[in-house]
Amino acid sequence: MKYRLAGVCRRLSRVAILVSVVGWSLHAGGARAARGEPDWPKGYTLCNSESPVTSPDGVLGFIIPNYDGYRKGDRCRLVNLKTGTVVHQIEHGEYWTDLSHGGISPSWKRDPAHPGGWHCVVEFFGKWQPRNVTLLEIGPGSRCVETDIWALVESDTARRFRGTIPDRSFNDYYAFMLTETQIQWEGAEAFVIKAILDSNPKDLTDKPKHSCQVTARYDVRRHSLKVTTGKLEVRKAPPSGR
Repeated sequence: MKYRLAGVCRRLSRVAILVSVVGWSLHAGGARAARGEPDWPKGYTLCNSESPVTSPDGVLGFIIPNYDGYRKGDRCRLVNLKTGTVVHQIEHGEYWTDLSHGGISPSWKRDPAHPGGWHCVVEFFGKWQPRNVTLLEIGPGSRCVETDIWALVESDTARRFRGTIPDRSFNDYYAFMLTETQIQWEGAEAFVIKAILDSNPKDLTDKPKHSCQVTARYDVRRHSLKVTTGKLEVRKAPPSGR
């Protein structure tokens, strides 16, 4: 008899857990519905930040992977906040909830050539420099073209200082960081990225420090990048043994 009772108790326990999970799910779904928020894909949540992340007209926004269910390859997604549909999965730049030094900051401009379209530069925050900066060209009918701007800036800058700044000056992977990044639109068809090239942002006294101003201007209409740099300043490391 006691074995039968134990079996009944186990089954009742499973039922109670299932009811609890379903109840929580319904509560969460009800809360989202009460806020007028669509049901996002499983494992994703609406991105909220100290700075506005939605488009000025309130139609477009971003959803990000949840840390608890994050899988390699999960990406932030541009979504229509009114319909709940995914407009574009961002391939360049990672961010998920509770990511250390993480965050995103989109900067929006109307596309003058396409009524209803947007140009959006998205900065993915990092510790010393952005994890990425990507351009989204969002046209009518939710058409979206993505360009990895940060890869272009890093490649051009590295080419300019190849042989001048020793490889692995910063760490085993990078010769330098592009710190103190600022992004600003010039009209609606061009934007400027300003940063400080720094091979030793920690200011370690036993390592040399190379630094200069870097300015990158990207013309959205012509899809062209122009990078200019200031004078490279070098602080040499002290002689070994000192």
